[in-house]
Amino acid sequence: MPTMVLGSGFLSNNYGDFYISEGVVYFRGTVAGVASTEFQPLTGSDRIVSTSESSLSGSIVDLYVDNQGVAVLTDRGSVYKLGTGSEGIFGGSPGTETNWRYAAGSIMSRVVAVEHTPGVGVVYQYANGTRTLTNADSDSQQYGSYINSEPIDKIVRTATQELAVMDNGNLYVGSSNSNMGQVGLSGTVKDIGVLGTSTMLALTDSGDLYTSTDGVNWSISNTSIAKFNMSQGKLFVVKSDGQVLSSDELVPVNYTAQGQVDSADAVTSIQETGDGVVAYVGNDLYSISADGSMSHYYTIMPTYDANGFDLFGLHRDTGTEFDPSGMTVNGNAYDSLGYDINGYNSDGYNVSGWSASSVNQETGTEFDANGLTIDGDEYDSRGFDINGLSANGGNESGFDIATYIHRDTGTEFDSNGLTIDGDIYDQYGYAVDGYNGDGFNRAGINSETGTEFDASGVSSDGDLYDADGYDSIGYNASGYDRDGYNTSGINGDGFYVTGVHSTTQSEFDTSGMTADGDEFDANGLTQSGSVFGLDTLTVDDNAYGPDGRDYEGYDEGGFLADKVHKNGTVYDTDGYTADGWNEDGVFRDGARVKNGHLTKQFKIDHHVARESYFKTRVITAQLNPSGAAVKLGTFTVRNNSRDGFDLSMVSAQGGILQPDSVLDGEVPIPYSVNIKQTGSLGQGVDSVLTHASDALSNGQVSILSRAGSIVSSATDANFDLYVNANALGGALDMAGTYSDVLTLTYTDI
Repeated sequence: MPTMVLGSGFLSNNYGDFYISEGVVYFRGTVAGVASTEFQPLTGSDRIVSTSESSLSGSIVDLYVDNQGVAVLTDRGSVYKLGTGSEGIFGGSPGTETNWRYAAGSIMSRVVAVEHTPGVGVVYQYANGTRTLTNADSDSQQYGSYINSEPIDKIVRTATQELAVMDNGNLYVGSSNSNMGQVGLSGTVKDIGVLGTSTMLALTDSGDLYTSTDGVNWSISNTSIAKFNMSQGKLFVVKSDGQVLSSDELVPVNYTAQGQVDSADAVTSIQETGDGVVAYVGNDLYSISADGSMSHYYTIMPTYDANGFDLFGLHRDTGTEFDPSGMTVNGNAYDSLGYDINGYNSDGYNVSGWSASSVNQETGTEFDANGLTIDGDEYDSRGFDINGLSANGGNESGFDIATYIHRDTGTEFDSNGLTIDGDIYDQYGYAVDGYNGDGFNRAGINSETGTEFDASGVSSDGDLYDADGYDSIGYNASGYDRDGYNTSGINGDGFYVTGVHSTTQSEFDTSGMTADGDEFDANGLTQSGSVFGLDTLTVDDNAYGPDGRDYEGYDEGGFLADKVHKNGTVYDTDGYTADGWNEDGVFRDGARVKNGHLTKQFKIDHHVARESYFKTRVITAQLNPSGAAVKLGTFTVRNNSRDGFDLSMVSAQGGILQPDSVLDGEVPIPYSVNIKQTGSLGQGVDSVLTHASDALSNGQVSILSRAGSIVSSATDANFDLYVNANALGGALDMAGTYSDVLTLTYTDI
């Protein structure tokens, strides 16, 4: 396997997934309120989470994740944590979501290793060999470098006890350095761990995985185990043959197959992620499935072997499958597709099928299947294309090998009368004189007889019939001439050319049809003598015969000769007899009357469209400072209804211009309204066209109104509306803002 150069811990918790690469922690999930579906930096200058790293010193060398937070170990021997409640696992002051807080270690008292039990706590190992347990009681806070005079290799914590393995593989259990008792298992122990908060795990060199909940009673949970780890509360084991199993039992007894890895020794850990089970191998992550498949999932960073090739067989210096000397990861000269560094396979051809000498692998010539050379040209090194033609389209003899046409004669023959094949006949079998070996030309005419037949009566096709199917005397294989008659003058339907049938000696055959295939003879009669055929129509496709009646005897009006209608009465559907009279003695033309009566009417109509129209147009809203009358606008009234209409006016301020304020001594300015009329008022309509300020102060005033109960003529008039401010002493020249609104209301009665 390739050796791992740099990169660390791929781990998962309820936050998401984490790994270290070149001293930077990357995450995928949700941290400090920031969510990411792809791996993004959690630490360093490019981090996407707004965390404070002011207290975090040194380069990160290891990573630990717990559902209560995340912690890192730096090359300065210090541990820092992130996450609310993370102090419950990693110790130190209370943790937060946005600040890396100190947990343990210093430059003088360096932490060199951390044994982490998720949900319980950690054991810090210092450079001097001592160990400290987080959040333990003071009596059992410290461990030295030895237990029972044996050097400690690793200590892990349960909720109530510690489990320790020595350098020599002996196993101890206890609650403090002073009361650790040795556990006797079969074989030496090479690794230990804790599942949940209380289940102890011990893996021996022989591959037996032991479990215990009290440290006293141990049982074998599984065998042939190469390594194990915990993730998301589950136990994952990798067997020696690469099989990956898991168990979510508190004391694992039953296991579920999760997949297969290529090499158990190459596995760093197995993690439960949101995308399923992922194996951390080298610097790469692989998805594994219960069906045994193992597929590449993610590259943490390139992993190169001793020769500089990564896991995908690409060399770090060239970026290809070849090293600088032209060899691949397998030590041969050909890549995964079978080509060497120059692009040629073992047969000497490149991926496009060309050799170094420009020969195509498929055709064995200088042309590919499409007729193109290695340069994409149509002509080879001799100047000929795939068909043997030069650029001018001819071969060495002057023939176009595609059309067989000679360049000098413009035919398939050269000046000697020979074709491209060297014989006297062209591709269609004709000589230079236009005749084939049997004496026929291209039109099928024989040179001796001048017809489509030779002297023996055989055509150019070698049979006795010409192109139309007739022999030399004009009859086809059925014995009929070109007009369809045999030697007796009878056609295939048994008719003579005169139209008389040979059997019936009439214009009809035995089925009643004539020589034309019709059922009518020359006189327009059927074999039975009727003018109507089977479709009840005449020879001219008319429904009525020469007498004006159909095949049932009815005329076009639906009457029989006895003047009875189809409906069984003497009247048709319109109520008229065959002679055209109805029961009232009125003729069909609606004008003549016989012994009856006829009624006609004259209708009188008069209509005048109703009109009730009122429209205004504003010209200005500004008064004349001189006090002269100002035309505010115009209005038009049109009404032609007898009940008339009303037009009234009201002033919002009661006939005065009201000032907006009295800061400068402003007082109201009275005004009057004068209306000028053009056009006509209807008879019965009264008008009041002048209104003083006092009149407007009393509310609504009438401009136009109905005088009596009715109006006897139409109104069509235009009006100009003037306002006179009636100001004395130049009041309109004085400061102030004044306003009023005149409202005209038109009512159609």
